Amino acid sequence: GQMSRTAALNLNADRRVANIDLAPTIVEAFGVAGQLPTKVRDGFDGHSLFGLIPKERTIAFVNRTEIRRATRRGFSIVRGDRKYVFYESEVGCKEELFAWRVDKAEQRNLWPAATPEVKRVWYQLVGHSPLLHSARLFDGCPPDPDLFPAKPVGERLR
Repeated sequence: GQMSRTAALNLNADRRVANIDLAPTIVEAFGVAGQLPTKVRDGFDGHSLFGLIPKERTIAFVNRTEIRRATRRGFSIVRGDRKYVFYESEVGCKEELFAWRVDKAEQRNLWPAATPEVKRVWYQLVGHSPLLHSARLFDGCPPDPDLFPAKPVGERLR
């Protein structure tokens, strides 16, 4: 039979969730999925918390706030046990890569020592989102053209 909502929530307790999971969860909680146009229902990037969330999942976070001039504007992508961070500031742009499960304070930046193959993997993930792709092409710090896709390679980062 179908899993209870409480059981599903308990199974998802150790899974990575994000704001994009709110809409599908609310739709399922109110039982209105059948009333939504298919294009809307199938357009959700997130997952309902009442269903099983994928154990290993890629999630992007975007910060485009400009409250202060020195505010970090950029994005991060979490996949597996790694977190890639790109941001721009008054002094230029910075890329960072952390092993977030063991380096929770993000003190050891792995990006400078990363191989071209590792960088290409992260750039491909960036390329799956037109928003992230355009953010990474910030004029002041172009990425290595041999590693970074010239145009977005997909419509969604999943």
